[in-house]
Amino acid sequence: MSIRYGVRIALALIAYFLLMRVSGLLEVYWLRLLNGVIMGYGIYKVVQACKIESQEYFSSFEAFAAGIRSGVLATFIFVVFVFVYMFLIDPAFSSKMMQIVGWETTNPIRMILIVILIEGIGSSVVLSLTFIQLFKTSNNILENT
Repeated sequence: MSIRYGVRIALALIAYFLLMRVSGLLEVYWLRLLNGVIMGYGIYKVVQACKIESQEYFSSFEAFAAGIRSGVLATFIFVVFVFVYMFLIDPAFSSKMMQIVGWETTNPIRMILIVILIEGIGSSVVLSLTFIQLFKTSNNILENT
């Protein structure tokens, strides 16, 4: 299940990236925030699928692991895509991005890929933890007052 959702998330991220390129908005740095929305929706669907699949015996840990696996897989696929894009299709893109954010480095491709990797893995962990809270049942007992 994690592989299927991870690939779907990655394809959505790649489609969004290519849409941004075609529309000429690829250098608009803050639009990357929508990557988080795409990742969030994908991880939400993974956790929801875990809940539906396990029904009564929902394991928060299993859902957390599935969310992380999907998010990390999507991140790695997207990093490979961005590497191919920057190395083969548009080598000047990495330098443009470094100028936009104001960073100076001798290897902009490496820096961009590391940032994407850290953001993707970090958001996978945070979003997985967040969404399992929506689906787990409470074991708290209400007292009659």
